[in-house]
Amino acid sequence: MKIQCLAATLAIIGQNPADAFSFPNQHKTFRVGSTSLNQQKEFVNDGAFSFMQPFLGVFEEGKTTNYAVPLPVDAADIPSEEEQIRRRTEAAANMTNIGMEERERRGEAAGIFQKITIGYAFYSALFLDDGGFGGHLARFALILPLFFTFGFKKSAESGL
Repeated sequence: MKIQCLAATLAIIGQNPADAFSFPNQHKTFRVGSTSLNQQKEFVNDGAFSFMQPFLGVFEEGKTTNYAVPLPVDAADIPSEEEQIRRRTEAAANMTNIGMEERERRGEAAGIFQKITIGYAFYSALFLDDGGFGGHLARFALILPLFFTFGFKKSAESGL
């Protein structure tokens, strides 16, 4: 059953299901320029999730995130080369990849989604659940705002 689900998922995104069971060095290789301090190494994404690389095009250099949505950066807001190096060094030491402003925004988003989750939990239990299968599905839909609540909360805490 799990293999059929994986094959169906890969078929939907246009990947050959047989590629999911091959060895990592047989996958397509996507080269992405490194943003490390030495700028000489290249990252080669040839792991088990390399098929996801084409779908990550919205996250590229020169963009910032606002509530986890990638947005272009105004040229006037780009810090100096020294400041960029300082920020990269600090991020590497703290093992984070988003700044404090974005972490605070994600914390706020987690609080908003938490309120939505609690409200929907009460609403679905009191009004949508009629004891039938549809009511159970309506209550199970609680998973969606709960997913965003925990995702934003953990992202705000960890800086990832």
